[in-house]
Formats: sequence, C-alpha cells, structure tokens
Amino acid sequence: MAKPQRSLEPERPAPSALGNLPALARQLVRTRPRQLAERARKLVRNLLHDALPTLVLGAAPTSLAPSANPPRPVFPRRDGPVKTGSEDLRACLGGVEHGLCGAIDWNPAGSTALERFQLHYMEYLEAVDEPNFARLCLDWIESNPRNARGAWRTSWASYVISIRTVVWMQELVRRGNSLAPRVRERIVASLVEQLAHLEQNLELDIGGNHLIKNYKALLWGASFFEGASARRWFLIAARGIAAELREQVLEDGMHYERSPSYHAQVFADLIECAHVAPRALRARLEVALDPMAQALVDLTHPDGTPSLFNDGGLTGAYSTEECLEAWSKVTGASKKLPRTVFALEKAGYFGLRTPGSYVVADCGTIAPDHLPAHGHGDVLSFEWSVDGERFVVDAGVFEYEPGDLRDESRSTRAHNTLTLDHHDQAEFWSSFRVGRRPRVTLERFERHELGFVLQGSHDGYAHLRGSPIHRRRLVASGDSLTIQDDVEGGKGQVVRTRLLLHPEVRVERDDFHRVILHRDDIEVQVESRDAIEVVTAFWSPDFGERLQTRQLVFCHPPAPCSTRVTLARVRTWTREEADLEALLGALPHPQGMEVRP
Repeated sequence: MAKPQRSLEPERPAPSALGNLPALARQLVRTRPRQLAERARKLVRNLLHDALPTLVLGAAPTSLAPSANPPRPVFPRRDGPVKTGSEDLRACLGGVEHGLCGAIDWNPAGSTALERFQLHYMEYLEAVDEPNFARLCLDWIESNPRNARGAWRTSWASYVISIRTVVWMQELVRRGNSLAPRVRERIVASLVEQLAHLEQNLELDIGGNHLIKNYKALLWGASFFEGASARRWFLIAARGIAAELREQVLEDGMHYERSPSYHAQVFADLIECAHVAPRALRARLEVALDPMAQALVDLTHPDGTPSLFNDGGLTGAYSTEECLEAWSKVTGASKKLPRTVFALEKAGYFGLRTPGSYVVADCGTIAPDHLPAHGHGDVLSFEWSVDGERFVVDAGVFEYEPGDLRDESRSTRAHNTLTLDHHDQAEFWSSFRVGRRPRVTLERFERHELGFVLQGSHDGYAHLRGSPIHRRRLVASGDSLTIQDDVEGGKGQVVRTRLLLHPEVRVERDDFHRVILHRDDIEVQVESRDAIEVVTAFWSPDFGERLQTRQLVFCHPPAPCSTRVTLARVRTWTREEADLEALLGALPHPQGMEVRP
C-alpha cells in the first residue's frame, strides 16, 4: 500500500489585512441596504450598551402570565453532549468538554466563540435531572445580567437567546410541577426579559437561518405566555415567517443557504413553528415543508446522515429520521421516499441512489449573494457512498474561528473538484466573508436508465491570466463515475483535481495512473491518464473533530487542458456465481470483475 505523503505543492499565501479591502468592497456591493442599515444600528446600540446600559435597555419588561395550556415539544430530547459521573456533570461542546458542576465559568478563557455559544444555548438541559436543571438555570440568571458589558456578544446574542428560550420553555412543560414554585417563577421572569430583548434585536442584518430561529422563539413565546406582549410577538413572528418562506425556501424545496445540514435545522425549526401556529400560518408552513422534506431525504446518505456540502456536520441537526417523524406527527403527511435520480436545480444539487451507490454533485451557486457566510469552494464537487459506506467525502468543518483551519474547510483544494494555481473558486476571507464569487452555469442534466449525465461550468478563475473557464462533465451510474474536466483558456496555470477519501478507505497503488481503494470488502478502481499523488489530508465530520485521511491529487497538464478520471467498483464473483453464468451460456467474466475462489 502506498504510504501517504504530504504534498509538495506550494502553499498559497493568505491575504493581508490591506489585501482584504478589495474583497470587502466586492462583498459590500452585494449586501442589501437593509442589512447595512441594521448592521450600523446594532453597532451603535452595542457601543451605547457598554457605555450607558440603562439608557439603551430601559426598564425591565412587564411580567407575563404563562398560558394554562402551553404547547408540548414535538421533537424528542437529545442526550448527546452530556456526560455524567458520580460527582461530575460535563457537556461536550464543539469537541471540548466543559464542566457544569460548582461555580460555572460562562465565558471560559481560551474557548472559541462556537464553544461559548453552545454553552449558552443550554441544549444540554434536556439531559439533566430536575436539581441540575434548576441549578443551571438559576446560575445562568445570576451570572449573566442583561446590562453586563459585552453581554450582546454571547450570553444575550439574539441567536443564542432564540435557542435557549425555546429549550427553557419546552423543559418547563416537560418537567411540569416537579420544579419548586420559586424556581419556576424566576425562570419564567427571565424568559420574559429574554424574549422582550429578542423582539428589539432581531437579526435583520444577517437573515437566513438566524432570522428563522428568532421568529420561532417569539412564536413559541406567544404560545407559552398570555398578554399584550405575547400577542405582539405572535404578529411579528407570523409576518416575518410568511415573508421568509417566500425567499428562503427555493422552488425545489432546498433552503437557500444551500447547506444540507442547515437545511435540516431550518426544516426542524419550521416544523416546530407549524406545531404552535394558528390555521392560516400553519397552512403556509405546510406548503413549504412538503418539498423541504423531499430535499432532505434526497440529500441524506445511505448511512442516515446528510451531505456535508458547505458548512455543517453529520450530527449538528436532528437526524433525517427524527425530522420526518416530527413532520408526519405535526402535519399528518406521509413519509417521503428517496428518488432514484433527483435534480434540485434551483439549489444546484443532483444525485443518483441505487441499491449499491449514492452520489450527489454540486452544480449551483455557493450561497445567496447577500448571505455567503456558509458557502464553500465546492462548485462541481461531489460525494460518493458505495454499499452504504462513504468513500469520497466532503471535507466538512472543524471550527468557525478565524484561522488556517477555517480557511482550509472553505477552500477549493479541500473539495472534490479542480483548482488552478491552487486558487479558490471564490474570494474567501475572514470566517464568513466572500468577495468575488463564481457564476455557475448548468449546461446539461440528463437522466438515463442507469443514472445521469451532468455538465456544468463556472468562471471562478476568470480573473486569472487567459480568463480560464472550468467545465466538468460527470457521468454517474450504479457502479461507476466518469469525470471529464476541461479548462478552456488560461495560460500555463497548474491544474489539479482532488478526491478526499473517508478515513476508513485504504489506498493501494497499482501504478502512477491507477490506485485501488478498499473499505471492508468493497473495492473501487481509480484511473487517470495523468499521475496520481496520495497525500495526507483531514476530514471533519462534525465540529471539533479532525480525522486524518488521504486525498488523491491528479496532476494534469497546465492550462488549457482536458482531463479524465474514472472510478469503478470492482465486482467480485464467487465461484458458484461464475459457474452459474457459464451454465447459462454467458460470455466470459465481464471486464472489471474478478473471480474469487
């Protein structure tokens, strides 16, 4: 077996702060005026919050009475992040364990922003007993006042409030009268304060899945409480959700941020909205949820977890099965079945599912123009599972913190597509910023009896010398993939195609132009007319996980050029199967199949 080696390809230097100014300008022209106005308003408000909190925040909101019949949760509890011991309680957040006993450090030094956010989401409350639930909620209330300097960064960030308040409301319903009255009263009073703050700080500057979360929290607050404020929350949420459905859910059912993981999250959020919505809003939600369910099913691998295109992870959202069960429970809809060949043309995802193969390819824009935060350089990339096992994988995301690991996860060279001079298809900078973006063209999609033919192109490299265009033709069938890449134009740029392998896939080198991939009893032969390197790479199936694996690098001639790579499963026949074929008068064993004694 060939030993993985680190690539000798030169690293592309990171842009300097000054070099980011043109990228910033290119992003700003695509940002909506409303977003910029909201961003400016929040900047001023946050500065004033830290200088004059009483002036900005005003008086505490009037107390509200809880509803006599609050809604019950529709999703099951999740126990995942909590670890318990005889005298220990810990939550695994972003791959790092945080202690939940004794004096809790709500803003631990050295932690990432995502870790701190997850600590304040408090989703781990679903897995703790009543004494710990009461203790953790009261500790949070005492330790995180609304007027604390910088509270808007984490503990009182609108997205964080949106998640935490729904967790608290749902757990109060689940736990019923098991909590002491004084504890319940303090938690309820804090809920009113948090929801009132959220009402004044909706994430209109960001939009997307964040705004859906905001509206869901207000809608649940309107169902959990009674009074004038609750009625106002309902009106804000109902109008906001109706408007966002028109934009955020594409005609093919995909969420417009084009992350399968975030799609599952938004799908779950909208199910919970439908659960507490009155008839008119519920009807609108059900119309949107039906195609979303189909898109979710189609973008789920045979192992039950989603595709990793763009930001997200395998277990960050509720599973596809959990989402479908909740959807059926709330709407009464029948379960969706995966399609053999599917085309989500608005989102740009195309796929094939057979008993032995699942392939999904990306031939669409990286993200909405005004909201590129979760987009990656994965245009014309693909993922492939064989016999239910992942073989060719998307790189995933280790963290959202600015730095090399975040840059790596978004980069084109981390994905299963083609690079020129190691450049990215888009101008990624900071953690969530994008300047120049590729224009993607779907040129051809044809279904056929055994699979599909997909052809598309993009101009993400057109700013390079010779204005090169990348065009890919992907032919997918049950047992094989053929990838033809054409670089039209260009002037001598280094051309590389890459395939990232699952960590459990072993690589056996046949020669410079062919390798054999093994996972359990499955074999796949990879061939190219050009030399194949095997290099060390990394896969992040979830936040905080970084597993060493291998990446195939195909070293093509300089641009302009035409390349071809094939991946074919090697079918192994038993001696009994071979004898049966001979008795039936079959031809000699088909090419690509070997006989196993």
